[in-house]
Formats: sequence, C-alpha cells, structure tokens
Amino acid sequence: MPKPKPSTISRDPYAAADPYAFIGAAPTQTGQGGAQETPPAPPVPVKRAATEKITTPFPVDLIERARTAVYWEPDLTLAGLIVGAVTEALDRMERARGEPYPPRNRKLRSGRPIGSGKSKEDL
Repeated sequence: MPKPKPSTISRDPYAAADPYAFIGAAPTQTGQGGAQETPPAPPVPVKRAATEKITTPFPVDLIERARTAVYWEPDLTLAGLIVGAVTEALDRMERARGEPYPPRNRKLRSGRPIGSGKSKEDL
C-alpha cells in the first residue's frame, strides 16, 4: 500500500531547500561530476498600484456592450476595460488642455450636481 502524501495546507512545499523532500523523492541529478546547480533567485515581487473601489451608474446598454466585449476577448477583464477607457479619456483631455489638471484642494461634492434636475419641492 503506498504511503499517503502529507498535506501541504498552510505550508509551501517549494519553499524548502529541497522542494521534493515532502514526498520522499528527489529529481535526477544532471550535469558533470554530480555537481549540484544553484537554484535560481526567487522573482522580485511586482509592486501593484493602489486601488480603490468606486460605484458609478452606467447605462444598461453600455454595460452589456462592455460585458460582451470582455466575453470575446480572452485576455481582457471588465475592470481592465474600464480602467483603460478612463485612462485614455483623461489622457486625451489633458492633451487638449495642454497640461495635467492641478491637484484638488478639497473633496468632491457627493450627490446630484446643483441645478441638474429634481428639487426638494419635486419630491
């Protein structure tokens, strides 16, 4: 009866000096004179840009168009499509303006812009 494999839950079996030790096997040695090759350096983690979630209403037909495009493009995500589109639009606006927008000195107002529709009397 074969020996059951030990669980790797909560530990990385490849983090050890001999990554095959946990299963009782070792890779075959190749090379001249049985000299062991030094393992490659671990990859340097890539720093990702900080993200923040926002909720913005979109027209339903635009959402469906975006979902359909993402469905047919295997390397595209909905978030990636939206980030790319907003980045492209902001780049275009800044080029037309001739310079980037200066930093804000206060928070944006939330809610409906003043004079954009319903008033308190209409409610």
